[in-house]
Amino acid sequence: MPRANKFRAVDTGRAMLNDMSADRRAAAETSMSRIIDIDLVRHIGVLSRIELTDEQVEKFAVQLGAIVEYFDKLNELDTESVEPMAHAVEVHNVLADDAPGTSLSPAEALANAPQRDGDFFKVPKVIGDSQ
Repeated sequence: MPRANKFRAVDTGRAMLNDMSADRRAAAETSMSRIIDIDLVRHIGVLSRIELTDEQVEKFAVQLGAIVEYFDKLNELDTESVEPMAHAVEVHNVLADDAPGTSLSPAEALANAPQRDGDFFKVPKVIGDSQ
């Protein structure tokens, strides 16, 4: 089985193209060839270690071009009054405060230990010689 058949690409570009009107789709397909050319798609395939057929290269060039065009459309928005953010929604720290509390005694901590050596857990050696 050829390596290219093992990989599946997300068809985002096709969905974007299907949502466009026929005139806009034709314009996008011609302008996209200038943004994302076949050589760039082949280079991306090499970097991704994916073998692409000529048909796939042409298809992906159109799809990736549609994605880039969508970003260009987003760049048209006026964002002067929008503060930069790291997340689209507010994120809260869900971790507890790092405050000292009551600790287990050595006897409590080692109560269920399968093997112990005094106040320490005894475990098999994992680095180096296993004897």
